Amino acid sequence: MPRLTLAEIQQLLPHRPPFLFVDEVEDYELGVRIIGRKRFSADDFFLQTGSEFVPETLLIETAAQVGALLILKDPAYSDKLPYFMSVEGMMFHRRIPVGETVRVVGTIEKMRSAFGILSGQAWIGEEHVAEGTMRVALADRTPAAVGQSRT
Repeated sequence: MPRLTLAEIQQLLPHRPPFLFVDEVEDYELGVRIIGRKRFSADDFFLQTGSEFVPETLLIETAAQVGALLILKDPAYSDKLPYFMSVEGMMFHRRIPVGETVRVVGTIEKMRSAFGILSGQAWIGEEHVAEGTMRVALADRTPAAVGQSRT
């Protein structure tokens, strides 16, 4: 069961705290699926508004980042950077209280050289809380695009 640590995640994604929404990857199968986790804490700066619930947009971004990791782990796309073009059919089955850990399961539905379709499902424990599909475009990865040099 391959895993990714926070350090490995940060090697793949250009995001950094407080905008990194993946704490760990517990399993993945290249080109097929990935399982990532994010704990939403009241200490997170974007949740310090006093709200009891995680905004749905943050859950969508979490799913997008988990899906991006699955794409970027594939050697065929390691020199690319995914850009999410659309979110389709997103359904939220219940709100997520601050303090919960969300498990996101991402699946590649279709992948071509520069475009792909990912599906994502979010879970709290055994409870299914959200699902949707995202379309992604791939662009060449450049140091400017990720905000750092890759030497």
